[in-house]
Amino acid sequence: MARHNSRFADARDLFREQGRLASEDLPSVEADAEICRAVGNEGMSLYNLWQQTEPRDDKLLEDAIKLVQERIDRARALRQRLLIEAPQSKYTAMAHTWDTIGLDRLSLCLIAAGRTDEALRVAEESQRMQAREDPTVTAFSRFFYGNALWHNNKREEALQQWNAPLGVCSSPMALCKEPGADHNEYLTLMSGAGVNFDSYDEQGFSALDHAVLSDSPDAWTAIPIVKEALRKYLGPNIREANPAYSDKDIEEAVEGEILIRSRQAELRRQYRSLLQEHIRPELRKKSANTFQKLREIYSKVVSGDNEERRMFSKFHYVRYTDFKEHGKLPISTAGLTRQLDNTTMGPTSADQDNFIIFLSYRWIGNNTPDDENNTQWRRMMSAADDFLAANPEIRAEDLSLWLVSRQMAIRFS
Repeated sequence: MARHNSRFADARDLFREQGRLASEDLPSVEADAEICRAVGNEGMSLYNLWQQTEPRDDKLLEDAIKLVQERIDRARALRQRLLIEAPQSKYTAMAHTWDTIGLDRLSLCLIAAGRTDEALRVAEESQRMQAREDPTVTAFSRFFYGNALWHNNKREEALQQWNAPLGVCSSPMALCKEPGADHNEYLTLMSGAGVNFDSYDEQGFSALDHAVLSDSPDAWTAIPIVKEALRKYLGPNIREANPAYSDKDIEEAVEGEILIRSRQAELRRQYRSLLQEHIRPELRKKSANTFQKLREIYSKVVSGDNEERRMFSKFHYVRYTDFKEHGKLPISTAGLTRQLDNTTMGPTSADQDNFIIFLSYRWIGNNTPDDENNTQWRRMMSAADDFLAANPEIRAEDLSLWLVSRQMAIRFS
């Protein structure tokens, strides 16, 4: 915590004490592992102190390099020992990870010392050792390798490391997942280099999404850096796609795209907050009326004068009997939608026994939700009727439909 809060002198002393206590303990794998980590972290604290000193204290950087190298040596010795004595130990894989992380950190220190050739060799060694099982760890390692390439004037090769195909975690995404002052410096470097920040990982999240989700002071500092990187990337693409646009048109289009991405990122943050703070505690109870409780929770959250209310729609639905009588997919002015209201919900509420089915569909008509044969409506009716036939304990008057479409006649969230 001291190191992450930029209290590097305190962090150095604490890591040093951690290593001393572990060395005084009885010899064991756990003690060796503790010393390995403490030594490496003490080295990085010295590197951070060196960054802060004006003028630079080269003795700090020299000691940092020695300690990070010692971490690498200790990790390798521990892993070799465990491969013989206890190959199934959790510390076997951990020692391998500590080795590669140590190499990445050593490359940083060597670049700072002006030993860029050595830094590149170390970073290449780290790449050869990568298991590539964890996408985030791999993306971090690719950043350090790209950083070594960049400082050896191999700019195109560096960009190849920092960028990633769609659906793969890139270096900017990894850095935004774990925000920090040093990581923001790396983000600034990649932004200036022209790295594509408008991509997404295996979970569908972008660098901006991760920065917003992190929701910390360092993450708040990262957000403007990411947005500036987006401007640099989006501008040329919009200009190429719209050659008739003026500079002002392009600027407005870029800002519009960034606004969309910012709102999507904030919406994801609110989704997570809603799930973790409100929905998950109820799900863990596993009570008999969980679904009813979840409706009440959601309705209550979006009913107040709060951020969630501005981000989410209230819960609307259509009664099955109304939907059936209407004979076609309703539009917004049909007057069929009802709103779940937590203020009126109680033991005698009409919503109390309402069973709601979620149906997602696409518009197939010309500017209308359905075609002239009411194909989508018929499909939905068939599914609802089959459900009622399979669940005779549910009455038709207690069944409702939650309808969602990308081109929605009735809009829900």
